[in-house]
Amino acid sequence: MKETYIIIAACILVGALLLSVFFKGEKPVPLPDYMPDQSTATTTPVVMRPNILTYGEVKNVRLGQTLRFADFSLKLTRVESDSRCPANAKCAWAGTTIVSGEFVGATGTTTKVIELDKITAFGSATVSLVEVLPLSMQTHKIINSEYRFTLDVQKKNSVVNSFAN
Repeated sequence: MKETYIIIAACILVGALLLSVFFKGEKPVPLPDYMPDQSTATTTPVVMRPNILTYGEVKNVRLGQTLRFADFSLKLTRVESDSRCPANAKCAWAGTTIVSGEFVGATGTTTKVIELDKITAFGSATVSLVEVLPLSMQTHKIINSEYRFTLDVQKKNSVVNSFAN
C-alpha cells in the first residue's frame, strides 16, 4: 500500500516536471472563438466620410465650424452685428444678431447673412438662426470665440420650426 502512494507521488512529480519544461513558465495563449479562413481573406480600404448632419436643429455651432449636410455645407464666418438687448437691462427693442454664413453647394460658394429669428434660403434648404449664446450683458463684450449658435436647417417646402420673415 505504501508503494502505491510512492508511485502516485512520483507520477505527479514527473508530470509537473514535464509540464514546467513544456511550457517553460509561459502562460498559454487562449484561442479566439472564431478564426477566419486566411486563404480567402481580402483587404478592403476604409473610406472616411465626414459627418453628415440630418436636417433639423443644430445646437452649439461655433464661428468657423463647418456643418455638412447631404447637399450643401455651411460655415458661420463672422458676427456682422449683435444688437441684442443686454440681459441685465430694460430695452424698448429686443435687438437682433446678424451672422455671415458661407454656403457651399452644387452651384458653388455663396455668402449670405443669417439673422436671428429670420429664414434664409439657400439652394434646396432654409436656415434660421434660433438662438445666440451667451446672453448679451452690459458689463461684458462678447468675443468671437464665446459665441454659440443654434440653427434650424430644413429642406425647402418642409415644415419649418422657426419664425417666418
